[in-house]
Amino acid sequence: MPLYPSLEDFEVDKMAHVQRAVEVKTQAAVQSMAVSGASGGLYDWESLDMLQQLMYGTTDISPAALKEELGMEIASLYIAGKPQDAENRALVSVTAPNNVGLARAEIKQGVRPMLIAKDQKGVLGIAPVAWDSGVFVGFVWKGSTASMAGLRFGDQILRINGESTASWKQAKVLKVLRSADPSGIELVVRDRPYARCLTFQKDAHNLCGFGFKKGQITSLVAESSAVRNGLLTKHQLLEVNGQSVIGMNDKDILAIIKESPPTLTVTIAPYFIYKSMIAGIGFERIKKFMDHSVPEV
Repeated sequence: MPLYPSLEDFEVDKMAHVQRAVEVKTQAAVQSMAVSGASGGLYDWESLDMLQQLMYGTTDISPAALKEELGMEIASLYIAGKPQDAENRALVSVTAPNNVGLARAEIKQGVRPMLIAKDQKGVLGIAPVAWDSGVFVGFVWKGSTASMAGLRFGDQILRINGESTASWKQAKVLKVLRSADPSGIELVVRDRPYARCLTFQKDAHNLCGFGFKKGQITSLVAESSAVRNGLLTKHQLLEVNGQSVIGMNDKDILAIIKESPPTLTVTIAPYFIYKSMIAGIGFERIKKFMDHSVPEV
């Protein structure tokens, strides 16, 4: 079964293939009536009206039903153009196939090795956090070698120079990093295990249907894309289209959301996890020095 970036993509694709099934069924019926008409049958071409109700089984795929099911903005994208290659089960979607925000935000499964050198001051540019028997990245300094290498808030560090970090305390992690060869530190990392990505489709107001305060999701708009796609309150916004927004004020976060294309991807984590990870770092330090660069794809 295919995976879809958002619920809207799933619904549009489902509607597209139901419509294709209707078209195939209609064509077969037309051919049958043509044969019947030629042989003096009971049906004529006016009987085609029965086939134009755009119903297949119990699924109504008329334009009115699409608007009621998906909302005016999403339905209009579908109605504007017929799906291509439907007979080959090609996916019909709202989200562009090469959506950059989705690619930047992707949380890859598995682990990845990294080799990161320290800067001229002998600094790597992260604040490690020992939490829940693991070691995590709790802070990435803007412009640091860690930032340029692609480390992000919430990444789990599994190994440092071949040593497992399981159950290490923060003091040990800092000691090992400080004493490591500045020309290259070998890390094995797992992408943000406590985070998840959600993709939304903006509405006519250029929003997705959620409110936030100090980056924490505090409210949801009924029937919005955020609600349809499973966004929850008491979660913290970590990234918007792959760009870290940790430490940003709400006005700047909202500006990034509004400047985003119609498809928006956010990365979130439960607030209590976020709060625990930044507790020993200090919000003022994060606000002033946190990396907010846009990741390369």
